[in-house]
Amino acid sequence: MRHDAEFVVNRFRWGGFGLTVGMDEQGLAEYLVGIGNNPARTRRIFERLRDAHPSDSDDVAFEYVQRAPDRLLRVLKAADPGLIELLVDLMESGYTSRSEREAIERLRSI
Repeated sequence: MRHDAEFVVNRFRWGGFGLTVGMDEQGLAEYLVGIGNNPARTRRIFERLRDAHPSDSDDVAFEYVQRAPDRLLRVLKAADPGLIELLVDLMESGYTSRSEREAIERLRSI
């Protein structure tokens, strides 16, 4: 369990020698939605993305918010408001597109 987040992320990335050449952001986002109401595990995976794959973390966060139903986001927000803030922080890092701003507003409104 200590390395769960790393293993999950590695299933959706390709590269070698510690370098990521590409990542299936949409596939990882779908997997995360499939985890459902497990805020601790979801948070650890997004923290791993932030720490080890910062250039992909905002894309995965955006794809996750696009796919997650409102009821799931509400439950996660009630259980762990910090997870929602982490998603916002990831999408606000670097250039924030209009679509990302809309996703951020969606998170803040639930």
